[in-house]
Amino acid sequence: MKINIIILFLCSLFLYACYEDKGDYDYAPVDEVAISFDLGSYGVAIGEDIEIKPTLEFKNPADSVNFSYEWLISGKLYSTTRNLKYTGEELGTNFTMFTVINNRTKVRTIKEIVLQVSSPYNMSFAPGWFVLSDESGKSVLHMVSSKYVDGEYQYVDRRDIYNGGGEELGREPVKLVYHAPYTSYPELLVIQRGGQKSVELDINSMSRVIRNDEEFFNEQPPVNFTPKDAYYGTWADVLLGEDGNLYSRPIAAYEKLHQDPFNNNPMLIDPKKESKIGAIAIAPAFANEVVVYDELNNRLLCIGTDFRYGGDVQEMPTTSYPTKYTPLNNMGDKELIYLGVGDPMNFNMIVKDPVDGKYTFQRFMLMYTAYNNTFMLIPGGDHKELGCGSYFTAQTQMVVFRDGSYIFFTGGAANNQLYRHDTRTNTTVLVKDFGEESIQLLRLPNVMAGESTLGVAFKNGDVVSVDLSSANINANIYEELFRYNFGTVVDVVAK
Repeated sequence: MKINIIILFLCSLFLYACYEDKGDYDYAPVDEVAISFDLGSYGVAIGEDIEIKPTLEFKNPADSVNFSYEWLISGKLYSTTRNLKYTGEELGTNFTMFTVINNRTKVRTIKEIVLQVSSPYNMSFAPGWFVLSDESGKSVLHMVSSKYVDGEYQYVDRRDIYNGGGEELGREPVKLVYHAPYTSYPELLVIQRGGQKSVELDINSMSRVIRNDEEFFNEQPPVNFTPKDAYYGTWADVLLGEDGNLYSRPIAAYEKLHQDPFNNNPMLIDPKKESKIGAIAIAPAFANEVVVYDELNNRLLCIGTDFRYGGDVQEMPTTSYPTKYTPLNNMGDKELIYLGVGDPMNFNMIVKDPVDGKYTFQRFMLMYTAYNNTFMLIPGGDHKELGCGSYFTAQTQMVVFRDGSYIFFTGGAANNQLYRHDTRTNTTVLVKDFGEESIQLLRLPNVMAGESTLGVAFKNGDVVSVDLSSANINANIYEELFRYNFGTVVDVVAK
């Protein structure tokens, strides 16, 4: 009996001790802190600095002094501060681990991000714009790049960035074509008629990779050839010349840029009739759907892009069109006003009926099957008459959101007004009247990016990026992210 009493007494002491000790652990739950970052990936230019500030939420804010920090970059301890101050010293991707350590319990809370050190002209995860200017006939290339600082992008203008070792870029500038069919090797085609003529530039170094006329078979381009536009795909590239001909090259080895030459004979467009290509609807990188406009026959054609066929021009597939729809293979007397890439495999069109002067908007989907080199065409619903057509002038510039929801266009007697048309509600609003400033160009971001900004170039040389966030669109707020002057602007393109 005494033994049982002693055992009960000892058990009660043990339970009491456990109860007393319980309070020490109330202040140290396992989930003491939550870590979050504004971005999952951060970019910094080589030789430049970035500061990354994680957001920490402590369960007991008073205990925050009891924590320490570690930053491991590519497996090596880099810093023990709460915020990371980092200098980009070597190009490459750095997997970065941020650890918050409870100094009492030794519990470690970890969050990972990616830190990419890039060329200042090819900043990862950051928007940017290239600007081609004409300085007394001389081609000059500029850029507006950005970096993420304290929750927003800050912009920097970089002037005369061509790295030619003293050699000028060229003369008589025409156009820029940014392309990144393989994300590791983005390039910029600078189309120009004089000097060294059209050249491909390495985005990372801004140096010349190759002259465009050197890319043809035996380095013999067609006589008086000047590119007008280009499509760069996974397995085939196509150049559109000012002569209205197309020139293709199959790509036999993936990611081997410039290894295969362009054919110096034009592609056969139609054996039954003469044709002249006026425009290419540039497909997104890795997409195989390419549409061209035959201005002699007022029709759209498509290009097979599998390397086994070397790129071939085909008629639009036969299909049943909606009652109110302009047929793609024969647009009759309709005028093609706009042709652009939509969301994947979709295209946007605006056509004008010269009889009644009305403008209509329509979409279509085009799907390419590589193994048999065929297309399938799916027209959208009936076309939509655009209530904004009365604002259009001979100077009007326009861009269409890839999902077809919005059309941004210019108007006014001096082309000094920016408008937005909602194709879903058929309503038009004036975004901004610029007074004496005339608009020269409108540009959307690269096809692989979302429409978060609008590039606007003015005839006075100003280049502006406009914030197109949903909040700004819904409130009809015009907000400039940057404005720089680059003299006589010829073209602007997003990276």
